Amino acid sequence: MDINQIITNMKTTDLFQPILLFALFLCGLAACNNDDDLRLSPMQETTMDGDASTLQIDLTRSNWRIASITTLGGTTMVDTNNRPLQLEGLGSLHFRWFDLTRENETQLTLKTEDNFDGEERGLILNLEMKTGFYKEQITIRQAPCENFYQIESIEYSVGWKKPGRNPTRVPIKMKLWATQPESMTIIRSSTNGQNTHSCSTTTPTMSSTG
Repeated sequence: MDINQIITNMKTTDLFQPILLFALFLCGLAACNNDDDLRLSPMQETTMDGDASTLQIDLTRSNWRIASITTLGGTTMVDTNNRPLQLEGLGSLHFRWFDLTRENETQLTLKTEDNFDGEERGLILNLEMKTGFYKEQITIRQAPCENFYQIESIEYSVGWKKPGRNPTRVPIKMKLWATQPESMTIIRSSTNGQNTHSCSTTTPTMSSTG
């Protein structure tokens, strides 16, 4: 091979290098655009109501596991034995305010309790394939519960009357005040097992019945 052929080959190589790099760049762009198609679940983030709720999470593949579950702040959630929440196959996981069940290979069911924490709470599911290096996260938030009652006080009295020789039992009276934020006052009274109810839609106030 003479010097002219070497120079020609070098020029040809220099010409194809930019084309090759451009082709690789296009492949990378296509891979990025198809990230959603590769996800285990189309769900990336969702917010649930504050009341006790059930959420179904569908997955597109079966060979995956729950590597860990963390709080929204990144703290690893653990069970009652202080072990990180993980799930390899079918089964369920329990935490203070939720139960997560894998009923089959392509479905998760999350059941949450009422959120009385007074603020938003949530969890992050860290999923990964059992083979390979693919990983993804699903962020689930739960809003604070707005429909609940708060017991403000309970009153009751017990006594005896003794007119002559025949003692008479005094009826036990119990009163329970429960308020719903900003809108309702409910008073429940019980006398000898008979219940009476009264409701008010005004601003919550303390009142009583006989």
